[in-house]
Amino acid sequence: MILTLLLFIGFVVCTSYIGRQENGLDVFIGVPYAQPPVGSLRLQPPVPIAQDLGNLDVSNLTSNRCYELKAGPPTLSIGSEDCLTLDIVRPSQGTARARQNTKLPVYVFIHGGNFNDGDKSDYDGRNLVNTSVQLRAPFIYVAVNYRLGFLGFPSGQQLAGSYNLGLLDQRLALQWIQQEIETFGGDPTKVVIGGHSAGANSVAYQMMANRSETSDNLFRGAILESGSATALSAIQHTENGTWQASYDYISAAVGCNTTGSLTCLQSVPIENLVTAYTIGFAKSGFKSPIYQFSPVLDGDFITTWPSVLMDEGVFAKIPSIIGTTTSELVERVPIYNGIGDDAAVIQALEPYSPFVPYSSMVDLLAFYQLFEFQNVGPPLSGGQWSRTVAIENDIQILCSAYTQAIQTSQQVPTWKCKRNRLRVLILGTD
Repeated sequence: MILTLLLFIGFVVCTSYIGRQENGLDVFIGVPYAQPPVGSLRLQPPVPIAQDLGNLDVSNLTSNRCYELKAGPPTLSIGSEDCLTLDIVRPSQGTARARQNTKLPVYVFIHGGNFNDGDKSDYDGRNLVNTSVQLRAPFIYVAVNYRLGFLGFPSGQQLAGSYNLGLLDQRLALQWIQQEIETFGGDPTKVVIGGHSAGANSVAYQMMANRSETSDNLFRGAILESGSATALSAIQHTENGTWQASYDYISAAVGCNTTGSLTCLQSVPIENLVTAYTIGFAKSGFKSPIYQFSPVLDGDFITTWPSVLMDEGVFAKIPSIIGTTTSELVERVPIYNGIGDDAAVIQALEPYSPFVPYSSMVDLLAFYQLFEFQNVGPPLSGGQWSRTVAIENDIQILCSAYTQAIQTSQQVPTWKCKRNRLRVLILGTD
């Protein structure tokens, strides 16, 4: 059933959203929260919508994905720059007046994907909302798209002022929700943000954005799954040589190396720019594009190292749930050959810790004695395979999650949870 939602004035001027009703839910896919970041807005902070969008059809099953760059052999993605949108799912509540009389809590989800791939619609919020209704604790679900890869996390000192755009996209989405979610039947004072993997990292960064300890009253709780303030990839400084080399390659590939200007990068065809940074990743030798395109210390949104901010207690003082799984990154460790000695362990770990000196890896192994690990890996591995998995999980996910849980628990109510997840390993595959 097609549902015409509303006409309202606020962040968006006089826009009527046309969604759909299905199985007791009202669903709106692809609700814009910012102007399309194209042309002169490419590689710039997001800009709020100020014009009348008229009758906007957001009843389709899908909407534009942002351009993506996946780990592994690079392939050109099919995407769009016009992707700064939300998915909104709410229980059907009858009339608009009924929704105003019973405002629902709001859960905002930020997807993962190493800051380089993924989409808001990869996770089906309808299941969550249906479950909330069954538990008699209904809420509204909102999922956020944000710019990825070079378009969302550009590198190069020439682009100062354009760093961490994906995080700024998320921030503007949270501000839009404060302005407009009430019209959808939501309570802007009862917003909880959550995320998975890089999305959980994003939640942590939103908690410490601009050195604010109040979250600017954009949300009152946080849920982090498989991510934290210092997980996955260390925040880099903008002067990092890898970042600059990446920018130099991209600008040269699209013919902007003579001026290196932002205006030039904004004017080249988007297909050429996407091709350039995709090939640049392929030539980098990195296992994942997160080591080229991810949040950086910009002195503004991220004012200093997240580890320092957490130690100093500079983060939003809100109740938090921090979760991990029992086999976080097992798929990263090769299962098609044996890991028979310490050198093989380090070789398996290095692709996901490219900035860690070899000597530090050697020192790290001393804390993981081989006799402590069972022989559960491929043939000829002994306990080395499960030892490698344990180290990878600890340095990338688990230790940082426990550290943040301890730090936040000293200030606000905090819950640490672990979810059991079974990974089926098939020998002969990666």
